[in-house]
Amino acid sequence: FNTLGYHGQNTLWFEINPIDASGRTDQLEQHHFNNYFQRGLNVIRDKENPILDVTFDGARIFDGDVVSPSPRILMRFKDENKFLRYSEDADTALVRVSIIYPGQIAEQQIYFTNSKGERVLDWSFGGGAKNEFIIEYNPENLADGIYKLRVQGSDKSLNISGDLSYEVEFEVINESTITYFYNYPNPFSTRTQFVFTLTGNEIPDEITIQIITITGKVVKHITAADLGPIRIGKNVTQYYWNGTDDFGDVLANGVYLYKVTAKIKGESIEHRETSKDNLFKHQFGKLYIMR
Repeated sequence: FNTLGYHGQNTLWFEINPIDASGRTDQLEQHHFNNYFQRGLNVIRDKENPILDVTFDGARIFDGDVVSPSPRILMRFKDENKFLRYSEDADTALVRVSIIYPGQIAEQQIYFTNSKGERVLDWSFGGGAKNEFIIEYNPENLADGIYKLRVQGSDKSLNISGDLSYEVEFEVINESTITYFYNYPNPFSTRTQFVFTLTGNEIPDEITIQIITITGKVVKHITAADLGPIRIGKNVTQYYWNGTDDFGDVLANGVYLYKVTAKIKGESIEHRETSKDNLFKHQFGKLYIMR
C-alpha cells in the first residue's frame, strides 16, 4: 500500500472474513460486526528540499565569470529521500531550465526535447543509494555576450530546491585572450598558487612561468604540465609553488619578479586587460617570500 498522497492523519479500516471453498462468497457467520478492525495511520510528509548543484565544465562559477563558447553545463539535484526516488516517469516536469540571451530581457525556456523529438537536455538518474536527477546542457558556439541561466526544480514531493531559482550570469568571449597571472597569497611563506582567466575555444599548449631575482637571474621554471588542468574561464591552479628553485633549494626571503609566456600553436595569446594590470610593469609581476 503506497502512502504517497496520504499525508497527515488517516484511518485504516480492515474487514476480515474468510472466503468459502468456492472462492466466491464470504463464509456465513452468526455475527459480523466483530470482523472489523480500525487503526490510526499518521503519514509524515517529506519536507526536505533537494540540493541543486550547477557546474560549468566541471567548476562552479560566480556572476560575471567567463566560460567557454561551448560549455558543458551540469545540473545535479540530490534528494535525501530514498523511498520517493527520481525516475523516468515524467520527472522532467519537475525541472525548469531557462536562459536569457545577450541583449534580451525575456527568458527562454530550454525544453528537454524540441519539436522534432530530439533531446536538447540529456538526463540520467543516480543509481545505488544515490537519489539524484542529473541534467546536462551542451550549447555550442555561443556568440559573444552576457547570458543568464536560471534553474529551478523539485523532488517527488514537490519540495523546491530553493525559495528562489538558481541564477548566474556568465560571459562568452570567442577571441583567445589571457589575463596576467597573479599569485595568491602574496606575500606568502610556505606556498602560493596562480590565478588567471582564459577566453576563447582553445587551451594553450605552451605555458611557462619564470621566477627571476631582482638581479635578473632565472631561478625557477614552471610549465603547463606543472600547473595541472586548465579550462576556459577563471583558473586557480592546482599547483602550489613552495618557494624553491629548480634544484629544490629554498629561496631567500625577499622580492622576486615573474613573467608568463602563453602560446597556442606557437602564437602568443592576446593579453586581456583587467583592473589588476597596475600590479604588473612591462609584463613582469612581483611576488614576496616572507617566512
